[in-house]
Amino acid sequence: MRGFVTDCDCYLSDIVPLHVHVPSEADIFGVHSKLVTGETGMPQPIEQLSWVENYTYEGLVIAIFILFCYLLYNFRGDILQLLRFLAMHTSSEKIYAEQKLFFKRFINLSTLLGILLICGLSVKLCDYFGLDGRLPATGILNVNLIPVILLLIPGIILLYRYLVTGIVGAVTRNQAFFKSYRFMSHLSGSVSFLILTPFFLLFALGDGNSTTFFIYLTITIVAALYLLYLGKSYRFFIERNISILQWILYLCTVEWFPVSLLLLEAMRMD
Repeated sequence: MRGFVTDCDCYLSDIVPLHVHVPSEADIFGVHSKLVTGETGMPQPIEQLSWVENYTYEGLVIAIFILFCYLLYNFRGDILQLLRFLAMHTSSEKIYAEQKLFFKRFINLSTLLGILLICGLSVKLCDYFGLDGRLPATGILNVNLIPVILLLIPGIILLYRYLVTGIVGAVTRNQAFFKSYRFMSHLSGSVSFLILTPFFLLFALGDGNSTTFFIYLTITIVAALYLLYLGKSYRFFIERNISILQWILYLCTVEWFPVSLLLLEAMRMD
């Protein structure tokens, strides 16, 4: 008699769990990883660090404040002389003839204040208008290095202006003209930096509606001071019987070219 295998003859043994460690997402992707479900599966934007919330920018603001107070305390007479120059009550030639070593030191320190101020204004305005997030270098560089890099830009521009005017003066054999013009430019820059510093300090570390008001007020004052400088520059050329065309060529080559080049590079990165 043949035997048949039926369902009753099949016996399954009890399932014994295997003690095997199943790797989790923490083992594969790190302890800071987490499981992403369908609801949160969309890629999250990378958090953008603020350019003004770092120790380098805060140290820059403190340096501007200390240097500004030092200039006010030690060079009160020179500041009054600059204000008279701004109001056209005295000429740059007269100041140049009467300048002393003490005044040269004041001009050098006020130029340093201007470099720091331009850097601080650039960082604050980029952060306020959201331009910092459009620059690809932000994700690569540490935000503490941004003020240091921007600090080099006005210094390079000043060096460029000095070299170009020196070369043109040597070619045209008119070094005295450009030397006198550079001195007039330093005077205009020094008094402008001293006027702008209090407004910058008001919104440098602030936030809110008051910051917006002082930012636009500062931009307006910057535009007014630059127009005043252009007027002094125009008079400087005209009083020496130099044509308006040469004045325009000077502005385009020496003053506007490096700034426009920086703006063009910023637009290309955007």
